Amino acid sequence: LIALLLVSVSLYALINVWRSQIEANPDVLVEASALKSIPLGLLLGILTTFTGLGGGVMLVPVFLRVFKLKQDDAIINSLFAVGLSSILSFLIQLRSMQNLELDLNLLFLAAGIIVAASLVKFTLKSMNQDKVIRTRRLVFTAVVIYSTLRIFIKG
Repeated sequence: LIALLLVSVSLYALINVWRSQIEANPDVLVEASALKSIPLGLLLGILTTFTGLGGGVMLVPVFLRVFKLKQDDAIINSLFAVGLSSILSFLIQLRSMQNLELDLNLLFLAAGIIVAASLVKFTLKSMNQDKVIRTRRLVFTAVVIYSTLRIFIKG
């Protein structure tokens, strides 16, 4: 059941990321609405918990289709939401730990992420917008396909 849920969510994400982008303009943008955002947040939280997919895989398509954000804005908002939820999850886990033992590999991993993010940002600046969008879509697709296949390979 979880594998089918994962495949469904992944297909939804891929379809929405590859659909033609609606140009964002003030008349098309969706206003913030607690009646829409809170239930959607609850649904995304449940799906993320059950499938193990990171929130970004589900948040980017939601920001693109439901809230009509441009792709750059959807990515930024997705990273912000994932960052907030990660910090909160970390603090909850930290409170429940008896002895805090952080692995040194965590620091190396963080350093690698910072260097990679800087390199990607530098590289994207030298690319035209169409190529950036295509590259982001291809990378997103590769991550979703890899994640989905790993579920079926590992079981």
